[in-house]
Amino acid sequence: MDHAAIPGEWDLHFGSVWKELQRTLQRAGAATAVLLDTAGNAVTYAGEEPTFDLGTFASLAVGDYLATQEMALLLGEESMQWVVHQGIEGGVVLAPLHPLLVLAVIFDGRTTLGLVRHAMRKERARLEEVTRPLLGLLERQVLEGDFEGSEDGYDVDRIIDDGMGRLFGPSA
Repeated sequence: MDHAAIPGEWDLHFGSVWKELQRTLQRAGAATAVLLDTAGNAVTYAGEEPTFDLGTFASLAVGDYLATQEMALLLGEESMQWVVHQGIEGGVVLAPLHPLLVLAVIFDGRTTLGLVRHAMRKERARLEEVTRPLLGLLERQVLEGDFEGSEDGYDVDRIIDDGMGRLFGPSA
């Protein structure tokens, strides 16, 4: 496999993801959009820099989202389309993009929950579309990658970390 070709493809698709996150924020009037993976990691964000620990937020948000999905199954629903936390001054809306990705939009008093949900509803399909190639590239790298040198011959964690690092920079 030509490993040199992958970073350029990652960069191309990542730019599209970031633009769509920005577009969602602009339409919603929200502060920050965070793309999360279902392992509890913040993949990237757009908008205002969070004033809280992003890793902690990612873990809590994904845990909440996954718990809500299990509750949906108990209630006979296939899934919940939204997880909403609204406080006095703002909140967060969580929505799935793929089985492996969740979008979190954080908002404050500059906008309303209704406007955030409207924007997410309008932009969700486009975000699903632009994130799909990233999942495909990661899968291709895992399936066709160089697995030599790992204890079991399939050092998938290293390959995923390397791919995500090239895409989003080293993790903190």
